[in-house]
Amino acid sequence: MNNPNPLYGALGGDFVGSIHEWNNIKRKEFPLIDGRCKLTDDSILTMATADAICSKMDYAICYHRWGNPNPHRGYGGRFRKWLAEKEEDLASYGSLGNGLAMRVSLVGFAFQTLMKY
Repeated sequence: MNNPNPLYGALGGDFVGSIHEWNNIKRKEFPLIDGRCKLTDDSILTMATADAICSKMDYAICYHRWGNPNPHRGYGGRFRKWLAEKEEDLASYGSLGNGLAMRVSLVGFAFQTLMKY
């Protein structure tokens, strides 16, 4: 496959791993697809990142617009509170977690330099 889209890997890995997130398994033999698999907060916000990149919209607005229709995906408490804010009042919510690292995979794929688009 030429130039594979990292969105497939990010979403697929999150979906497959969703049932193991709090169960640290140590084996390689497990079903990839299970009825309990689901898209998590990381998947939703990865798609919001892709939307922000492709549409050249503000990342916060995209996260807000993707997060609100998907409320039960495992967001942290501060992010859930931030989602309740009005779009015109969005400000940094002081994240203390690893959320950014979970949704940043597309940035390297989308940009060849560090220059602003």
